[in-house]
Amino acid sequence: MKCPTAAAILLSALCAISPAAGQDTASARPFLAALSVTSVPRTAGWYRDHFGFRILSLDSLSRPGIAAALLERNGFYLEIVSVAGSRHRLDALPNPATNGSLQGLYKLGFWVPDADSAAQALQRAGVSLYRPLGADSSLAGGVRYFLVRDPDSTVVQVFGPLRRGR
Repeated sequence: MKCPTAAAILLSALCAISPAAGQDTASARPFLAALSVTSVPRTAGWYRDHFGFRILSLDSLSRPGIAAALLERNGFYLEIVSVAGSRHRLDALPNPATNGSLQGLYKLGFWVPDADSAAQALQRAGVSLYRPLGADSSLAGGVRYFLVRDPDSTVVQVFGPLRRGR
């Protein structure tokens, strides 16, 4: 069975969340995020190795200078694209630590059963924590969280349930 291209998945995602006449989007759920990166194979491998994504396709698109990968995990798709001549978003920032100052998607969030264990596993695999473990009682009845950066500096925030007494 041939895997769909990233462009086909993106079109399907847009059609799936576009409301037909008389429908609303109250039942919409996250389906796809797209990242523009320096190296498609490197970034696709990072999400595969550290977050369990399955690489569905890794290829060049029909236009020269464009490469793409499509990854999937639990019904969520991650489209990773490299366009020749594109500029790294952090190059445009006066202070790279404030990547939220650029408009557009700058962070992905994942839920895990135990944020402390996930942080330890990532550190053992050589991934540095961008922000250390913390707690927030305003989300989902309380969460533990930490942040890392992918190879292209997109912030990845990992959440888990707050275990009382930590």
